[in-house]
Amino acid sequence: MAHDSVEHTESVREVRRVIDDWRNAVNAGDIDRILQIAADDVEIMPPGQPALSGANAREFLQGFVSQFRADLQPFRNEEIIMCGEWAIQRLTYEITLTPKSGGDPITESGDGFHIFRRDVATRSWRLVKDISTSVPAASAEA
Repeated sequence: MAHDSVEHTESVREVRRVIDDWRNAVNAGDIDRILQIAADDVEIMPPGQPALSGANAREFLQGFVSQFRADLQPFRNEEIIMCGEWAIQRLTYEITLTPKSGGDPITESGDGFHIFRRDVATRSWRLVKDISTSVPAASAEA
């Protein structure tokens, strides 16, 4: 398949829609939609924490949504690579998390990869890997 084929272009558009849907669901705290996008075998590698997969990753997402209101900004430095039934998104992110229990917001930024796989039965794109680094905020003393 040629890189600039109609099928390739449409697949990129579909993946971009899922990426936007993911960000909107995170910002809305819509755990049902988040879990629909995340594959059953999703693996999450959050900054500074052990990798989580499957049910443990899904529980992490549920805990995240129950504890924080999120403001995930549109991704920057984004690149999407299509490889058949797989899509790789390279990104730079910034998210502000406000504890629902009260307290100061926490802003984190970093780089990451999202890997999506097209579901064979539904033909929808599902998030299977979420790998993130965290870049410390610039010091006020610097």
